[in-house]
Amino acid sequence: MLESCPGYEFRTFDLHDVGCINALYYEEYGENYPYPLQPDRAALSALSTVAVCRGTVVGFARATPYAGNPKIFEFGGLIVQEAHRHRKVAKALTMRRMAAVVTAGATMVFSEPVCNRPDRASQFNLLDRGFTLCGILPFKYPEIKTSVLGHQPETVAMAYRQLDTPSRAPHPPLMVPEEIRNHLQVLTHRSQPRLSDSYALTGTMPDVITHKHLITRHQTGSMFVDVPANWAQSPTMIQSFLRQGYLFAGWLPSFGTTSYGQPFDYVTLYRPPLTDFDYSLIHVTDGLQALQRLMADEYERYTCPAGQHDLIGLHPVPPC
Repeated sequence: MLESCPGYEFRTFDLHDVGCINALYYEEYGENYPYPLQPDRAALSALSTVAVCRGTVVGFARATPYAGNPKIFEFGGLIVQEAHRHRKVAKALTMRRMAAVVTAGATMVFSEPVCNRPDRASQFNLLDRGFTLCGILPFKYPEIKTSVLGHQPETVAMAYRQLDTPSRAPHPPLMVPEEIRNHLQVLTHRSQPRLSDSYALTGTMPDVITHKHLITRHQTGSMFVDVPANWAQSPTMIQSFLRQGYLFAGWLPSFGTTSYGQPFDYVTLYRPPLTDFDYSLIHVTDGLQALQRLMADEYERYTCPAGQHDLIGLHPVPPC
């Protein structure tokens, strides 16, 4: 049932809304906000929703296809003008775009709730809507909330919600090196991954997906890779990235499908810029706090090696 929100109208995003939506971003993040909605890409947002109060757009929530998979959609860009917060507008926007992607045939939704706010409102909004948190993407978006984060790019959490009924066929366990197992085992949600040293998918392992780092005038974000994680070759592939200076970020369950219809998982790794960032500026809900502590310790060794050269491979780091 859709959330009732007296005084507000909710409707499908329209191209004419682009200017009003970007004005909300600039008001929230400053006139140099580097990720405004682009009119030439707006057609991808046909499932997105705006909130209107007295004829003015006061909120927006985007829904777009995720990574070329027509059955997975990504929720992003959620913003509500400050004067209209705490009135269930964000909840209503999320429920309406959820209804839209279900009608479009989505089997899963992915989202990246921000981590710059101590109240963790974006994360709780998704958890209340049935999402599961499955990782942390550190230092991904440069030039966000610089008044709070300074020179540190914004960190986001990883969240997903399965919309279809999972197949009765057994899902393959993850095949990961020992260095990654502790990270996966502290993901304390209900769908903690199964780990194995023996059972693996057969056939050709799909390609690794690379996400280039984002660069703005003053900041550089982290690099990310998604490594298929259910093949016998997966541990060796993951270890090769660890030697290049990548660190664990999260787990994407059933985000891939083989040519014969078998769902498979990815492990997401990140390589941060060689800068001393502050993990205490990252605010996550209880289910991710153990993972955050583990990642913070690992990041500290990354930036202050003190003999930990094996952790970062061949990439030099600044002295402590």
